[in-house]
Amino acid sequence: MRPSAARGAALRASGAAHTVLVAALVGLMLASLPLGAQILLGAGPGAPDPWDWAFMAALWASYAAMAGIALLGPRAGRGSWAWANPMATAAGWFGVLIAASVAIEAVQSSQGIEIVPPEYASDVERLESATLAPIVEELAFRVLLVGAPLAAFCARRAPPARALRVLLHPHAWLGGRGARLAVALVLASAALFGALHTVGDGSWSAGKATQAGVAGAILGWAYYRHGILVAILVHWATNYAVLSVLQSVAAAANVGLGAASSHPAGAAVEVLLVASGAATAAALALGHRHS
Repeated sequence: MRPSAARGAALRASGAAHTVLVAALVGLMLASLPLGAQILLGAGPGAPDPWDWAFMAALWASYAAMAGIALLGPRAGRGSWAWANPMATAAGWFGVLIAASVAIEAVQSSQGIEIVPPEYASDVERLESATLAPIVEELAFRVLLVGAPLAAFCARRAPPARALRVLLHPHAWLGGRGARLAVALVLASAALFGALHTVGDGSWSAGKATQAGVAGAILGWAYYRHGILVAILVHWATNYAVLSVLQSVAAAANVGLGAASSHPAGAAVEVLLVASGAATAAALALGHRHS
């Protein structure tokens, strides 16, 4: 087979695998929305009060609206659904983030560096924290630390309205201008993002810094290239979707949350996530889209 023909076959195969796996992840993300309610309904000590329900209902409505806009709204460009649909784009980067996190945890664990999560007073508190964090952290670490400097860079030569739009989707309004600045800002914000996950009482163990830093870089790049909506959805899926699915597995199997990922159902979800991340990375490497 000629090199060009072989490359074409590889592109088609990787593209098909990527589309199928991303579609499965989109389904998982959407299905996870109501699963969080089971955590509130099944809460033991620290059972939710009306405020908890109202707080979570507002967050659920917000994420449902964002998912609906991403899934049914305007295409983000030409090309296949897996690349042009914002929800599919978020699912692809969600897989990449999880695959990177699993790899980092495996390497660190082999060196005796464990990642220990913070303690929560209840499952309800854990769910609320995981659900609120994507909005707060994306606004702080991506919009404020990456978008605002890029908007200021744009404002030197563009009308204020255009500069403000940079906050929502930097690359769409900057094009190739300021690319080096954007990369520097993404990396700097990612380093801070990783470090702050391990600072203070009730934080993650020090082993989380590397994993969170890489996650911050992926989220920062997703924000720069695809906009704040995609970045929030990637972060939400990483936090809320994973937690709600694992919590559901734990409840069904009558095991602790920590053991849920080792259960066959939890392991199957992890395989799906890692495979999707690998397929997305392979598709990018083979040139399906310069993202």
